[in-house]
Amino acid sequence: MRWLVVLAVLLGCAGRARSPESPAAAANRFERVHRLIDLYDTARFAKSAEARAALGRELGIQVGTGPAATDRVIAALEVEVDKVLAADRLHAGAQAARTLLEWDGKPPAARAEVLQRMREVKAIARGKGPMAPNARLRLAGYCWRALDDATRAPWRQRPFAICHCLYALYDSDPDPYFDRDPDRRPPLPAWRDLVASTRALLSTAPAQASGALADALGAVEKHSGEMPVEPVSEVMVAADAPLYDWSPVADATTSIDVLRERIQGDGRGQVALRLDPAGKDIAALAEAARKAGAREIQLLVAHRQRIDAPSGDYWYGKSDQVTRAAVVPVSLEPLGETTATGPSSRYAVDFSGGIGLTLVIGATSWRLVGNGGEVVSIGISSAGDPRGQLDAALRRVRSAFPDHQTLALNVQPGTANSQVIAAASAAAWRNGAPFFHLGLTNKMPASAGHRLAERVKVRARAWVTVVPETLEARRPALRACYQDALDKAPRLEGKVRLEPKSGAAAVVGTADKKLAACAIAALGKAVIASGAASADVTFTAPIELH
Repeated sequence: MRWLVVLAVLLGCAGRARSPESPAAAANRFERVHRLIDLYDTARFAKSAEARAALGRELGIQVGTGPAATDRVIAALEVEVDKVLAADRLHAGAQAARTLLEWDGKPPAARAEVLQRMREVKAIARGKGPMAPNARLRLAGYCWRALDDATRAPWRQRPFAICHCLYALYDSDPDPYFDRDPDRRPPLPAWRDLVASTRALLSTAPAQASGALADALGAVEKHSGEMPVEPVSEVMVAADAPLYDWSPVADATTSIDVLRERIQGDGRGQVALRLDPAGKDIAALAEAARKAGAREIQLLVAHRQRIDAPSGDYWYGKSDQVTRAAVVPVSLEPLGETTATGPSSRYAVDFSGGIGLTLVIGATSWRLVGNGGEVVSIGISSAGDPRGQLDAALRRVRSAFPDHQTLALNVQPGTANSQVIAAASAAAWRNGAPFFHLGLTNKMPASAGHRLAERVKVRARAWVTVVPETLEARRPALRACYQDALDKAPRLEGKVRLEPKSGAAAVVGTADKKLAACAIAALGKAVIASGAASADVTFTAPIELH
């Protein structure tokens, strides 16, 4: 019988331990929690000493400043929240308060985590619960911090800092905005739009804290001239040019000391030139850039980009086509050494090697010359576009000399900047890949006669067919070998048949010795490796018909 009495006592104690707190008591506890979090937000965002002192009295702890003090306050607030949740674990207000305090105490370290954690804060901000204004304050604070960081970040890092705002203001994953390849990044959102959206959040946030944050946003707006904006140039639309990647920008008014500071701060040895189309100062600006430490100038052009933004993205519902800043990179290495200390130019190649191809850009003509004479001279007139003729000439040169990939630019005095940009953009890119690597030079190759033009004409006609098709991959090597042979024998043509013999490829029947040697060198090992019974190569150089 005694054990029944003990059990009854235990059950009674357990029942009393589990008895829920009255609704009025739970409401009072949460009201206290809400008041404390409001004080904490005012102390933090408004830097209010009065709110900090009141918070310390309420919590019974010393409230100072700095990360350690903030951690102590958050821990004490979490204890208060947990008291509410202990009585009612489903209390929506207390759960929201816990989420916000966890955001404050352990902010996300990686961007992937930011997205998920920010969704939790947004859910509270968009709800009708008592913590919604506090959640909106945190969203606004996150965006303000991103914009404020941008005002102090190195120039090329500022766009990435600004785009952190998108986590707080938009629902789509902003990961593409952080892609290191500018051609895969959406256009940078207008920072004024981000400021306006942040102010809208503050309009329904706790008054004193939001007022202080609004003032901080106003301080950011004073730096409007320092916030990045793409330097779009309508001088030339170049569909294939790569997008601008936030290299330092200079124009005729930029002093060499300022230019040097920007180039050194960027570290890539690049500078984008904002040019007056009618001006005639590219050569002078390039020389100033070289002296300031640049290895590469970038001629700004325009690029039309179509945007397919997902729902919830900054660009969703806006224009589906925008004009972006793109660049035509031109190496300064042919002009001489620079003082740059960063990574070497991506175009660290020999511009005087090979055929020494140079495009002489003048006010009345463009001349393509090289070692051995002039390839083509293109007259400049208001009636026609010389870029098409230059494109055709460069394609012939590339066909004739497929391994030659450099083109030096020689800008003659008195040539308008628009002419230089047009010529350079016609020579630089095809289908998003470099067509010729460009370099600025003040030297001219020996250009007497028309020997180079004849070589281009003959070599460009070279054509090779190979059977079976399984050996097609060796055709470029066969053509290159044939082109070299045509330099000495312009009318050389013929067929060569190869068959395996004693573990090596051998010529069957009669064939020109030069062509036979070419076939053996370029195709012999491939015939053996492929197991083909034979290979037939035809070398032809058809006469052009006019």
